Amino acid sequence: MPMRVLTLTTPDIENGFGCRVTIWVAGCNRHCPGCHNPHTWAYNQGKELLSKEVLNKIYSLVDKDYIQGITLSGGDPFDQDETSLEELLIFIKQFKINYPDKDIWIYSGGLYEDFIKNDTIREILLWSDVLVDGPFIQEKKLLDLPFRGSINQRIIDLKKSLFTDTIVEIPVN
Repeated sequence: MPMRVLTLTTPDIENGFGCRVTIWVAGCNRHCPGCHNPHTWAYNQGKELLSKEVLNKIYSLVDKDYIQGITLSGGDPFDQDETSLEELLIFIKQFKINYPDKDIWIYSGGLYEDFIKNDTIREILLWSDVLVDGPFIQEKKLLDLPFRGSINQRIIDLKKSLFTDTIVEIPVN
């Protein structure tokens, strides 16, 4: 099944540093209790990520000096079948080629340690900058946490983590 996009939000300052374009993808089987986006769980909604319409819209929104980068959220960009992951990789590579100075954040309820074992996801991580990982856990929810919903979720610097083979978190206050 192709990767599908539900909506785009911009300028978004809640899902990463600076003003961003957040791409909300369809599909998630994690169903974390207390999830703030249960409407994104179904996979068969929205428009195809690699459609000309969606790509043109993303690029028109990103093509502004004040946009620092994109964020992929959802749903869950990594809780997808292999076809969708391969499409996400195509998109991420093309985005970085077109916008080398803009960063890419990805949110997923899975864990970095598992993702680096999957060749396609590992390559997506190599092209990206930040991963916010871990499931939302209602009992660990804190309302004043920057860029995440529960204290167990990590904000991972992908370049440093992949280079050092150690998880390097980005400190945020």
